[in-house]
Amino acid sequence: MKRILITGATSWIGSEVEAHLAAFPGRYGVERVSLRGDAWKESSWEGFDSVLHAAAVVHEGEKAGGMGGLYDEVNVALVRQAALKAKTEGVPFLSSFSVYGAEEGGVEEVDLGAVPRPSTLYGKSKLAAERVLEPLAEPGFAVAVLRAPLVYGPGCSKGNFPRLAKLARVSPVFPDVDNARSMLYSRSLAELVRLLVEEGRGGLFLPQDAEHVRTSEMVRLLAEAQGRSIRLSRALGAAVGPLARVSPIFGKLFGGARYSLEASECGLDYRVANLEEAVRMSVSGDRPDVV
Repeated sequence: MKRILITGATSWIGSEVEAHLAAFPGRYGVERVSLRGDAWKESSWEGFDSVLHAAAVVHEGEKAGGMGGLYDEVNVALVRQAALKAKTEGVPFLSSFSVYGAEEGGVEEVDLGAVPRPSTLYGKSKLAAERVLEPLAEPGFAVAVLRAPLVYGPGCSKGNFPRLAKLARVSPVFPDVDNARSMLYSRSLAELVRLLVEEGRGGLFLPQDAEHVRTSEMVRLLAEAQGRSIRLSRALGAAVGPLARVSPIFGKLFGGARYSLEASECGLDYRVANLEEAVRMSVSGDRPDVV
């Protein structure tokens, strides 16, 4: 049995990974640890095969004290402390980051060779954390950096996905915009984590669903999964589409921030559902049959 420690006692991604691993009885032992306070520093991490670092400050806005404030404290300094502890105990360390300015709507397709240019405090702190972790990688201590795009799934309560789900539930019409975004079903991300744990593999990963996603198609599927229909309007799409290039809010919803499909092929079969199945299970809470 492989033992996995997940940092971030309230992390949604951590919960999704834990729920996914529970579908493999007897193969994984999962424990969660909070990095709040100092108690975790005194506990032993010996005997764990991997540590998934899911603790992070994400939705605190851009006035969280700058790079010397809350983002720096949690997303950089705490990552280094946890990584050094994991390494001292002889434990591989997995971490998840998003560092491209694509999330602000100003960048479209990104490949493995793209230079990160984060423009938010969150993105800058994640890139700083990556640079802290990179020198720690060596034989026997794998550092896997997962730069996830918009992650959606059951229980997701923050970010754009729950907003889209609510619009699909209450709105009779939605703009039909011909965009293409990278998104990632949470259980597919969890399967990638599982496969990386199995292989003890490190490196840079740009995971996403098998195909790019149109926002309007996502909303249509969300409405269908909630037992209703929604009309997609090309006229509204024509009015809203140009705003994606100038408005951060509309850019996040209707922009074209995406990884190239080739950049996400890492030789691991981690996608556990297609878009329609993933949206349905995100609403119903059902789990994919991956055993």
